[in-house]
Amino acid sequence: MMPNFDEVADKYNTMKTPQVVLAKVDCSAEIAICEKQGIRVFPTFKMYRHGADTHRYNGERTVEAFKSYISGMVPPVKTTPEVERTVYTLTSSNFTRHIQGGLHFVKFFAPWCGHCKKIAPAWVKLAHTFRHEKHLTIAEVDCVEYNVLCKKYDVDKFPTLSLFRDGKEVDKHLGEQSHADLESYLSEKLEETNSYWEMTGNPSEGKPKVETKVVTLTKDNFHSVIRKGMTFVQFYAPWCDHCKTLLPAWDALSFKFPKRPHVQIAKIDCTAQGNNNICQDQKITDYPTLILFKNGRHIGEFGGDESFEWTVDSMHNFVATSLHVHDDL
Repeated sequence: MMPNFDEVADKYNTMKTPQVVLAKVDCSAEIAICEKQGIRVFPTFKMYRHGADTHRYNGERTVEAFKSYISGMVPPVKTTPEVERTVYTLTSSNFTRHIQGGLHFVKFFAPWCGHCKKIAPAWVKLAHTFRHEKHLTIAEVDCVEYNVLCKKYDVDKFPTLSLFRDGKEVDKHLGEQSHADLESYLSEKLEETNSYWEMTGNPSEGKPKVETKVVTLTKDNFHSVIRKGMTFVQFYAPWCDHCKTLLPAWDALSFKFPKRPHVQIAKIDCTAQGNNNICQDQKITDYPTLILFKNGRHIGEFGGDESFEWTVDSMHNFVATSLHVHDDL
């Protein structure tokens, strides 16, 4: 059984840009970790996203079964994400981060719903129609799997089509649901939003430019910057959509510690020349990854609040709590 798992691990872990990392824990040596994860039988296989347990695998223990399961859980890599953009799949783990900046048209659906199945082709076509609008995404949430998330937004029928702007729900589409009707509705809302951003400033591009105190790290200054005090670092990639939506909150966070000059909010582009070695040393496998350092030492990684949300308040609380725990208050 384990040789099969090891064979699959060799395949995925050696990819140039791995979408998933396969690992194992010896529960006879790491008793506390396994107890915390509720492990009672061996072997137990679990899938994690952003530090959260998302699914327990109960299928066959063959190489093909493992590969099939992973393929179904991990989206394929898109070589040209800005051009080939499709419908985004949102979950309780990534929803808040995804809608935080920009305009997002979200379909809340149930797999058994006949109307949802009928609208599916139009929804995919809609994503293709607006694929060049870099501040607009077409997304969907499975309300059977993420029932609590759907209740939070008062979803009481399927499909429910909600429009979010800069992290807040601003409208629900109640009209016809053909591709032409949806395109007309969204074009009108996009025009309204662009006018709104002209007056208030686009959170993704900054019109007017949003001031920031975020420190930009490179291979040349990374170690010297994190060597003193507390440094909260975002490891990111420019093509990463979640990184883009996190930018406004990350900029806002940089102003949250005015009386603590030894606390810095920073970021490092893992794709920039020379920076990849830094990111590899920190074992970065997912973007964005948010790591807190004290005097050059890794003391914590932020994975969201109890709802796996990445907000300014939740990130501020994470750093503030770490300050208290490490006697810096």
